[in-house]
Amino acid sequence: MRSAYTIEDVQVTSELLKALLRRLDHAVRAHDLGEAQRALQAIEDRSVETQHIITSMRS
Repeated sequence: MRSAYTIEDVQVTSELLKALLRRLDHAVRAHDLGEAQRALQAIEDRSVETQHIITSMRS
């Protein structure tokens, strides 16, 4: 069975995760707890999607 995901999907997801980590870093440095929590939630959501992509590509 062929994966519906491509290397480009992984690259885009990687760039999004990097941007979210920068967002979290800025929020923490600014002591903005609300923004930090939102960034963490976005990272968690994207991480779940990333795991689905990786699992799909391995099968």
